[in-house]
Amino acid sequence: MTDRYLTTLWSKAVRTLKGEYCRNPECSELAQGTHHIIKRRYRVLRYDVKNGIPLCMRCHPIADRSAPWALTLIPREDADYLTQMSVYTLPEWLSINHQTRDEFLEQEADELKRIIREGE
Repeated sequence: MTDRYLTTLWSKAVRTLKGEYCRNPECSELAQGTHHIIKRRYRVLRYDVKNGIPLCMRCHPIADRSAPWALTLIPREDADYLTQMSVYTLPEWLSINHQTRDEFLEQEADELKRIIREGE
């Protein structure tokens, strides 16, 4: 399972749940992209839909420069969840959940596909 495939599923699932328009309340543009609130390098959250928001081309660079700003665009409980989860490395998370990397990625893919299916 490739990162490109999972990222495509993630982006579609985020837009399925959160809509096709920019999530910046001061903007009403169509979102051309999906932004990782907590950077992609935090692999535990890379494919988590709570870690994504649709943004337009104008607002996406603002979010890239300011993770705290992006956190204000989501519900407080999601922001708290992301902050708590961002402390785990992938090996730690796999150990806690008694999973292999492949099992984790398969679980993530299944969840993303479920969200997309339910949104259709």
